[in-house]
Amino acid sequence: MKILLRSSKEKKWQKLEPFVYDNEAQLEALLEESPDLLPTGNGKPVLFFKRQFRPGLNAVDLLGVDADGNIVVVECKLAANREVRRMVVGQILEYAAQLWRMDFNEFERLLTSDSGSSLAELVARRVGENDWSEETFLASTQRSLEKGSFRLVIAVNGINDELKGILEYLNGVSGVHLEALELRQFKDANNNEILVPEMYGQSVHKDKGHTDLQNLQYEFWKGFADFSEEKGTSLAIPSPQYAGWVAIAVGRANTHITLTVRAAKRPMGCQLTVVGNPQSIEGFKQLHDQRTQIESELGFAIEWHAPTKKGGEGKIAIFRAADLDSRNAWPEYFAWLKERAEKFYMVFSPRVKALNLDAIADDSEIS
Repeated sequence: MKILLRSSKEKKWQKLEPFVYDNEAQLEALLEESPDLLPTGNGKPVLFFKRQFRPGLNAVDLLGVDADGNIVVVECKLAANREVRRMVVGQILEYAAQLWRMDFNEFERLLTSDSGSSLAELVARRVGENDWSEETFLASTQRSLEKGSFRLVIAVNGINDELKGILEYLNGVSGVHLEALELRQFKDANNNEILVPEMYGQSVHKDKGHTDLQNLQYEFWKGFADFSEEKGTSLAIPSPQYAGWVAIAVGRANTHITLTVRAAKRPMGCQLTVVGNPQSIEGFKQLHDQRTQIESELGFAIEWHAPTKKGGEGKIAIFRAADLDSRNAWPEYFAWLKERAEKFYMVFSPRVKALNLDAIADDSEIS
């Protein structure tokens, strides 16, 4: 790529010389200082980057979050590095696998260890939006960790055809979405810097689009948010998603209220979701000990499914039949979900916040 420049007072074009990166740390520093170079689909930039984050033995070059709680993983490579062809793809997938199902408290500790602030505090300083919800942000971040739904980006100073082909293949046939950010930098005779950023992989994702079911689910959640706002609610209703669930925080990491509408003619539900780890297992047991009083306060029976030590989610739930294709029934569904979510929050939130998790759960099972 050639970049030519001239001022309004000159007729001759000046060829700019490419900026030579001495090492990958310079790419890291560039993105850390200017996270807005990485565009986002929701228009909200990455707000916080941590360099050399260690989810395992090796370190992620940059790890960040945006205002909606989306987690961004960035691996930097110079074009001259042979790893920019194939090895970097395996490297970033390894990091994603190490982050998947990481306990939120551990994630937050590693991400904010040098700041002296919580993750929510760091993001809140940058958001500047009246409608930002800390609870929704935390619930979304926790859900991203549980489901492994990360944005994976390879930052390079020059992309090659082999890497482009890998991006196209992965984005076209797998559930993994991988992007590349090319950052070409130039300097003129006066040492003025010109940066030419270009994204690869996004267009494939956009062409792929959403399924009919995902579009229907998005319309449903948007209708639910509008209905809740019109009727009035104390809940922090999350933004609509192209998915069968939305999450509402209840005041403790790894635990949240999940509303589900999976597919046509399948159950709709409201549940307290508990991630499977030793503390959460103990917390579930403490809640289960209050089962009679909890169900009395709710006014309806609920199902209890304990989390497992191998990472399986625990669920305290109520379900009902629903046909998502029946749009005429949506107002009834909205009212049902809103009422159950508000009752779940009223009954469970103070109990979840008051859990005593100093003790580690024993090996006994809940019947």
